[in-house]
Amino acid sequence: CRGYADVTSLRITASRSGFLWRPKDPMPLVERAEELGGSEYLRLLDCPIVLGFLEPAVRVVHRSSGVVQELPVASHPTVAEVRTTIADTLGVSGERLVLFHNQAALTNDAHVERFSVLFAVEVAPITVRTLTGCCGEPVSGTKVLIDGTVVGVTDEQGALQQMLPLGLHELATQHHAFGCQPQQPMEIKVHGEMQTDQIIVPVHARLFTYATDPDMDEDEAPLGEDDEPLYDPTCVWVAANPDHIPDEILPLRGRVTCQSPVDGHTLRVNLDLGRVVPFILPLGPASPKPAVCPLGTLRLQCGRPGFSWVPKNPPPLELRAEELGGCELPRLLECPAALGFLKPAVTIQFAVG
Repeated sequence: CRGYADVTSLRITASRSGFLWRPKDPMPLVERAEELGGSEYLRLLDCPIVLGFLEPAVRVVHRSSGVVQELPVASHPTVAEVRTTIADTLGVSGERLVLFHNQAALTNDAHVERFSVLFAVEVAPITVRTLTGCCGEPVSGTKVLIDGTVVGVTDEQGALQQMLPLGLHELATQHHAFGCQPQQPMEIKVHGEMQTDQIIVPVHARLFTYATDPDMDEDEAPLGEDDEPLYDPTCVWVAANPDHIPDEILPLRGRVTCQSPVDGHTLRVNLDLGRVVPFILPLGPASPKPAVCPLGTLRLQCGRPGFSWVPKNPPPLELRAEELGGCELPRLLECPAALGFLKPAVTIQFAVG
């Protein structure tokens, strides 16, 4: 042997599927030759030496770029350690990184299984806000669907914050104001900037008008000869929540009008005499925000054979909007409002000639 340099220059790179090669540091041949001198080759003839280890690894794929990184499970026992290392490699905040396994998001304390494949996905926050189209008031209790899955419900401020993967998604919302089915999905794009993307979903007034006859009292005593009959009127309502509409209702013939805050023109809707169906009043968005809710200008003209229409005076929605302020739509979603009465009437025909 000419010297230990020929043997100590030996380097090995080993590979095995699912494992990560980690050579000993310092190199044992170099370390022993420097300490003992002599021939390393002769010592190797007497006994093998460990040059390194093949450690079980986890493979992490960055979904956006396709970059693959293998990490030793021994030093990355939980998702928290994996996420920290991957975030440092990508140069992103750890809070903006979510790890998935079999399409399921992993929590920080989840243990990492060796030989597994994880996907690292960059996420960013978005805030979905559901506001009334007429006044910009929050609408709480709105289900928010991302890519067809319900991710939460808006709070009292009409807001829901959610972390989403970067890129394109489909956003839909579901509320009594929209009917039983979610609204038509809208495409959104989640960016990687630090500021939170805010998505405004306008809620337009989707209303029902109907009539209810007075309840008949079966225990009521029969009228005497001198008693005058009492005819209770039929009540006419407007509602926004279909769950509040009773079973025994009557459709109306007539027309609903309302003043648009956008350009001041009159919106007109003809009612279907055959059935009670919702109608939508696109009342916004108006800029600047109206001082009084435009739903306060809602007026109804309706009729029924043998009855006379008597609207409430002053109009209840207008009175409430002026006294309480705010938007009428959230209040209608909580409870219907009576607009007036259809009172029994007598028709008098005059003889001619």
